[in-house]
Amino acid sequence: MSKIGRIYSATSSAMHDRYFIMKASRKSKLDKVEQNLKIYVETTSGPSTINPLEAIKRFGKAYKVGAKRIKENEAVENLFKKPSAISQIITYVAKVIKG
Repeated sequence: MSKIGRIYSATSSAMHDRYFIMKASRKSKLDKVEQNLKIYVETTSGPSTINPLEAIKRFGKAYKVGAKRIKENEAVENLFKKPSAISQIITYVAKVIKG
């Protein structure tokens, strides 16, 4: 993914997190999944706030968490881009038998 794509994805993720936490703080009854997500988002970027400076700081925290998650996902994806040694051996044996 390009650098601009990473920035866009991390920003989008942070916006969704902050939007969810804002809506969840106003909701009186949450189901189990929403409750767990609310707890996770509050621990990573903080609870909902109406103070603009605090909101910007918490958005920055959510952005950093999103960027870190994207880099971790890319690292895992890169492991599967290169064929493993076993698959290379099987491909070589198949070519020898075929050919």
